[in-house]
Amino acid sequence: MNEETKIHNSKPKDFFYAVYERFLNTCDSVDCNVDKYYRIGGYNIKMQFAGRALILYITPAFEHLRTEPTENPSLTIFLWDSESTGVKMIAPPWEKDTFFYQGEIHEYNTERIYTLFQPGEDTLNLLDVSANIGIF
Repeated sequence: MNEETKIHNSKPKDFFYAVYERFLNTCDSVDCNVDKYYRIGGYNIKMQFAGRALILYITPAFEHLRTEPTENPSLTIFLWDSESTGVKMIAPPWEKDTFFYQGEIHEYNTERIYTLFQPGEDTLNLLDVSANIGIF
């Protein structure tokens, strides 16, 4: 795939926003008003959790960086898990053999969208650098 095709490929963006919509649908069934704010590397980061299950696993490592809420964070990360919310992740549109080094997904990474899957942990990490939105 040449660079121009990679930049204009809509598959990564479409998948990102399908997952983002799934997060929003999760908020229809569980409390998503669980927001935590941190100052990391000079940036204000907002973590919005769907439910409370992941809070105990994610936030202790960041507690020393906790800060007051901000209206315009540099990055907002939406976090949910299927087990505690009952909302399953959408099926990945890629084949199992498309993983690259450190979980990068072939054809689902562009200059705008980053897609990583950690198979041992069954975690998907997405980032839209243009919108400053991450999904875990």
